[in-house]
This record gives sequence, C-alpha cells and structure tokens, in this order.
Amino acid sequence: MHYYLFILTLLVSSCARIGPAPKSEKQQIEMCLQKSRTDIEELRHDLHSQKMELNILSGKIGNQTETISSLKKESLEVYQERVENSLHKIDTLEKKISSLEKTQGELSKNIQQISFDTYEIRKALSQGKERINELEKLLSLSLKSKPEKSSEPLHSKTDAVLEQEVLR
Repeated sequence: MHYYLFILTLLVSSCARIGPAPKSEKQQIEMCLQKSRTDIEELRHDLHSQKMELNILSGKIGNQTETISSLKKESLEVYQERVENSLHKIDTLEKKISSLEKTQGELSKNIQQISFDTYEIRKALSQGKERINELEKLLSLSLKSKPEKSSEPLHSKTDAVLEQEVLR
C-alpha cells in the first residue's frame, strides 16, 4: 500500500513544471499526462514482473512442498516397515525363548529322573554286591565246615547253598 502512495506522489511531482521556459498549459498537461502514462505503464510492467516472480516462487514452493511430502511419506513407510520387521523379530524371539524355556524345564525333569534312577541303581548294585559278599562268605564257611570229598562238583554245592539262602 505504501508502495502505491509513493508512486502516486512521484506521478504528481512529475507533473510539475518541466523545463526552463513556461509553455502553454495544454502542452504542460499533455506532457504531464504522457509522463504519467509512461510511469503507469512502467508500474504495470513492474507489477506484472512481480506477479510472474511470485508465481515462479509459488511454483517452486509447491514443488518443494510436494517433495517434502513425498519424502515424509517414504520415510514413514520405511519406518513402519522397520517397526513391523522389528516386531516380527521380537515375536519370533519370544516364541523361541518360550520354546527354549519349555525344553529346559523338560531337560531339568529328565536330569532329575536320571539322577534318581542312577541313585536307585547304585543302591541296588550296592545291595547286590553286599548280598554276593554274604553268599560268598556263607559258601566259604560251608565249604570249610564240610571237608568231605564228594563226587559232586563244586558248582552244585554252591547252588545248594544259594538255594538254602534264598529259602531263608
């Protein structure tokens, strides 16, 4: 707005008397009008140039806005894809961890069962060994107390002693 006031002031001042000798008023008015027309035409040209520059800048801004919007959209898509991939990987890892925990629990139970079975086997073997030692002592005592010579083989005597022990 101030720009137009300045131009109007410039036009009015340009209509002031030009030149050293006064001319007729009609000539002065014509010259002033011609000068005003020229100034108005220059202003129109400047205004048109300004509009063109504004349109160019507006187009550039529009293009940049579209580019920024496109980049935001692409970035968002990439980000969402990464988030989805990460969530999928996390889900997969959680399933694997759950499976491993289940397997670990089963292995722990199996180890406990094996430990118990091993203990029972050791206990049974120990008892069997003790029983064999007892039977050997009995057999040895039985053979020492009966020094008779018989035609029976030694293993049949052992079998007889074992049968007696079993019957007890």
